[in-house]
Amino acid sequence: MEPGILRERGQVSIEFLFVFMIALVYIHSVVQPSIDIASASIEDVSRVSQARLAAEKLANSVNELLVSDGQGKKTIHILVPENSSVSCDNSLPAIKFNVKLSDKLAGVNAAGCTNRDCTGSIRLVSQKISCEKSLLGKKFFAVELAKNAAGVVNVR
Repeated sequence: MEPGILRERGQVSIEFLFVFMIALVYIHSVVQPSIDIASASIEDVSRVSQARLAAEKLANSVNELLVSDGQGKKTIHILVPENSSVSCDNSLPAIKFNVKLSDKLAGVNAAGCTNRDCTGSIRLVSQKISCEKSLLGKKFFAVELAKNAAGVVNVR
């Protein structure tokens, strides 16, 4: 083999390694942060959806008891996600949910969200509701609903 051919092959190998290093730097500096933001966004959307489902399940159960005749009791199980809460608002009346978004999405605003807090409410059919507690994040709750003789649903 001639020395010129070996030099050309070595130069091609070094150029290939240089292009490969540039591609790795690009992936690490541009693509990876985008993936992190997308992942945080997916987690936040999932938590908001879970909190809304928990509030809807509670509201549907309360409404079911409110429209039924006579007294009644019901126990439901609700999952409230991390950094979330589900509570009653006797003034509306409604079941409200609140979710705190992750810090990675600072500056991103969505409908119903301000300052990384997303809130929403599900209206109830009657104002005859009494809530004793709020349900705060990252666990399952067994919620007892009881309708008394006056037609008021107590949420415990």
